[in-house]
Amino acid sequence: MTNTRAIEIPDATGDPDAYVRSLLEALGDRSPIGQLAETPAEVRRLVAGLREEQWSAQPDGEWSVEQNVGHLFDVDICYGFRIRLILTEDQPSYPAYDEKRLVALPKPPFPELLDAWEALRRANVVLYRSMDLAQQARTGIHPEQGEEPAIRLPQKMAGHDIAHLNQIVRTIEAVG
Repeated sequence: MTNTRAIEIPDATGDPDAYVRSLLEALGDRSPIGQLAETPAEVRRLVAGLREEQWSAQPDGEWSVEQNVGHLFDVDICYGFRIRLILTEDQPSYPAYDEKRLVALPKPPFPELLDAWEALRRANVVLYRSMDLAQQARTGIHPEQGEEPAIRLPQKMAGHDIAHLNQIVRTIEAVG
């Protein structure tokens, strides 16, 4: 039985405006880049001492801890690509992606996955922190969410991190 209340995030494809709004609400007044920088350490703290059967368990149809980290890894790849396009091209369009298909792709074993994601996240945080106001205002075109400024990407990612940290906590509570 979990005690942590789920953060509800609408379907990104079905209601893109509500999806973005809910991510920004989850972020609240936190620093988006600060949150992005802190999330891997928070995940490491949460999984410290878990056994393999705990990080791979899927209670109540939820993603496992391992799948959550794999999903965060995939998101860093996709958003890292998008931000690099925005910063180097004029109003680029970038593709949407199917998170369920991406999470199902093979990944390294969990400890290695965690290391790889942490390194990728560090690289993306360096890039986000380097953006000046003009770069933050550059825009890209999301196929479902429309035109978005570069600064919106770390904001959405940080809210997304918070939602998945919540899911990881609930999964750990469920598997003991």
